Amino acid sequence: MTNKNSAKDQVEQRWNQFQSDHPVAEFPGVRRILHEIAEMMSAIVGIENAGRVITEMYRAAGIDLTAHARQDHVDDEDTYWMNADEYLPLEEIQKFTLHRTRVNLEAYAFYGLKPEPDSFAGDIDSLEEGLPRDWMGDEFAKALQAANTRFWIDFATRDAGAGVGSQRTTPFQITAEGLAALAGVSVKTVKNELAPSKQGGIRKDKDAAIRVDDAVRWLATRKNFRPTLWESAPGVSEAPQLSSVHELSDAVFVPVAKDGTIFSPDLKQKDGCYHIGPYGGERAVESYAEALGALARMEPPMWRRPDASGRWRMTVGTEWKRTTRGELRLTKED
Repeated sequence: MTNKNSAKDQVEQRWNQFQSDHPVAEFPGVRRILHEIAEMMSAIVGIENAGRVITEMYRAAGIDLTAHARQDHVDDEDTYWMNADEYLPLEEIQKFTLHRTRVNLEAYAFYGLKPEPDSFAGDIDSLEEGLPRDWMGDEFAKALQAANTRFWIDFATRDAGAGVGSQRTTPFQITAEGLAALAGVSVKTVKNELAPSKQGGIRKDKDAAIRVDDAVRWLATRKNFRPTLWESAPGVSEAPQLSSVHELSDAVFVPVAKDGTIFSPDLKQKDGCYHIGPYGGERAVESYAEALGALARMEPPMWRRPDASGRWRMTVGTEWKRTTRGELRLTKED
């Protein structure tokens, strides 16, 4: 009984840590994928028909795009669907199964919190086989890679995983990239461990996959790795709910440069536009919301800002930060 209680305490502590680290419960990739789907549908059936398809997709998730378009004072309700991913508040995005899967993925991949296995095995395969990696963005793809690697290690080292593993359709193989994602290190670090000259390093099997026993032993030495907890985590099969969605309805995520400065509304140039995008693909955008949405889909986000001498230089975002429209001093028109 003591061991059972101890295991449950561990799960509760780990779950609390996950929620503390991610109080907003929004992870990169979901909005980006929704936008890619809208653009793909435009290419398939034409923009004049795509709106009906995408609006119905949102409606199936319980989201009324027309009502949101009116609420957000959008001039053209007929095209709101194309950029709805940028405007919708988190409590609406949470209604998508994709969002729940993304939360499960983060919790399992990097915190070792075991989701409900009946659906999660299929969720991993669906993401692996159904979505292009460039739609996900680096962080989503990395979480998927880490979760996939953890899954196969768990399946190979614990009998309890057999029922879940037998449902997988992707082949069992641990790669240097997957192990690096799971351990929170660079691929180069793992490849160094694979070097023949490395005594007691990681070895490959006859199929050129990393050996499970070596992966388990090596992961145990990594400070950023959390072993899987085999008690079911309370609520992991569902997206963590915010204590008050109204308090966060004003939330905005902005890219942050290496020096800590953000992409802010005061970065319009003399032509009245924000200049964003990579060298050779730079474009001018009048609306801050539109520019911010475009940056969210860039990898990495890039924009121009003035340096100390007043010259407009290109800068690169290295992370994202949550702020509010109030802090940014945005108006309804912005």
